[in-house]
Amino acid sequence: MKRNLLRIFFMIIFSGIICPWTASGEDLRFPIGLSYVAGFGDVNDSLEDSSTNEGTGDDTGYIPANISFQPYIQLDNGLRFGAGIGPLMATLGDVKYYDVPLNVNAGYTFNPDANISPYFRAGLINHILSGDYAIGSNPAFFLGIGAEFFRHRDIGLGVELTYDTSRIRLEELTRTYWEDYLGGGTYSEIHRGKKDVKVGWIFSLYVIF
Repeated sequence: MKRNLLRIFFMIIFSGIICPWTASGEDLRFPIGLSYVAGFGDVNDSLEDSSTNEGTGDDTGYIPANISFQPYIQLDNGLRFGAGIGPLMATLGDVKYYDVPLNVNAGYTFNPDANISPYFRAGLINHILSGDYAIGSNPAFFLGIGAEFFRHRDIGLGVELTYDTSRIRLEELTRTYWEDYLGGGTYSEIHRGKKDVKVGWIFSLYVIF
């Protein structure tokens, strides 16, 4: 089912690339910006806990602002078709973790001829994971609403609030302690499991070329 949906969205993107050759008011736009991902803090906490319980260290850090690149084609009737990469996420330190989200999307700009216009877009996103304790993530839906400013200038601005329904699957290591009253001493055992973390809300601020 999800593979069929991915094929449909790729067909939409392909159509959006072909249609502008016959459209009179197409506009290729390149939003580049920074995004704050609410769920990334939870991902980092889970990675840090697993590393601590495994005994490999707890010096883990991440940057909460992540780079996004979301190019799209704007048609004169308000429809827009795009694809993107990001927000790119990485954890460095005792734990190495990388997340490269890829998406395809379609949407609508309400006033494409105006200098300021609200818009929405929706699509499919897949998080490509690598690094310590990373298992994977399945394709999921996302929905974004936003507004663009200075649309008629060479450089514009945009803000967007997005909800990503993806779940990041991580290996979760927990440690259980117990006392050996006969032999004396304290012992522990590591348990390996899995944990899903929601990506959730994403706030983005873009510069648009």
